[in-house]
Amino acid sequence: MSTYSVKACTANLILVAPPISNTDAAQFTKDDEAAIATLRQSHFYMICGRPKASFGTIAALEDGSINVNISLASGLQSAGCLHIQHMDFIHEAPDEFQLRIKANSEVLRIFVGSTLVFVTTPDDLLMRRGRRQRFIEGFDNHHELFTFDLLYVGIAKKNQDSYSRLIERGHKARMDILAAEPQRSAGARVSDETYLLLFAIDPILVKTFGGDADFDDDDMDMSVDYHRIIADAEKAVINIFKPAYNVEQYKNYPHGVDGLFNQGFTGYTYAIAEGISLNTGYGTIKGSRDMEDLLLSNDADFISVAGEVVTLHISGKDFNIPIDVPSEDSGASE
Repeated sequence: MSTYSVKACTANLILVAPPISNTDAAQFTKDDEAAIATLRQSHFYMICGRPKASFGTIAALEDGSINVNISLASGLQSAGCLHIQHMDFIHEAPDEFQLRIKANSEVLRIFVGSTLVFVTTPDDLLMRRGRRQRFIEGFDNHHELFTFDLLYVGIAKKNQDSYSRLIERGHKARMDILAAEPQRSAGARVSDETYLLLFAIDPILVKTFGGDADFDDDDMDMSVDYHRIIADAEKAVINIFKPAYNVEQYKNYPHGVDGLFNQGFTGYTYAIAEGISLNTGYGTIKGSRDMEDLLLSNDADFISVAGEVVTLHISGKDFNIPIDVPSEDSGASE
């Protein structure tokens, strides 16, 4: 019999790749093996809307750094600097080398001689800035440029992944969004303004024991069912934020047969460990991380569940938002 007094799980949503426009997603082929393998690491995804991001002026400075401007088609802009001396490739570069930059509105490439050593896109750079990678300075309003309208949330089952579920095969909600969503900027294609956000979930399990605890095998088990977390996270996000294109709203959450309810947890939380914001029915919800390798952050909003009590915690505010829970006669099954 277990002797722990607290069993809690903190689950962080992490992008496996930068947001992918529907236009780019439609261009994947079997030759893109490395990119597809990365996307297959995801089992939780969102479909979102936002004006397209593009590079503006890119200028190399005498000290080897690079000034970069990024703008959205809506007119919002940001400026920053890339410090070559802090990039990974510098450790293997010769003592003297010639740096070359090739760029257009969609991609920035850096070469040492004829060797490609770094490549990025506007959204990749904004994601890296949100992760506080050392070589990036500036882009102080990156959260504003990395703010998306949340349209749909979904998951892939155990025998699938987000790539196969969302990109490789036809996906009804994705088609509905392309057909129904308006342009977000003049002259834009909806396909360019529809983004696929593919996440993995990194769970941290915590158990607390009393001073006179007599440990057993269950106490030492720190494993957690990944697909139960995936299923529960989907229901939590949909139930609270109610994306417009999700038909099923999971009104009985946190009750559910395939999630974390009744799995012995004292409590569990969900947060986005990326410098990204989502416009939802509750307003703008913000993700964050403290640094590249430290996912937890006091600046991230998060959902918490304790028994039947579901709460949305807004970072930096002196209040939390309790979420209505189902009444006893509303049923506890999905």
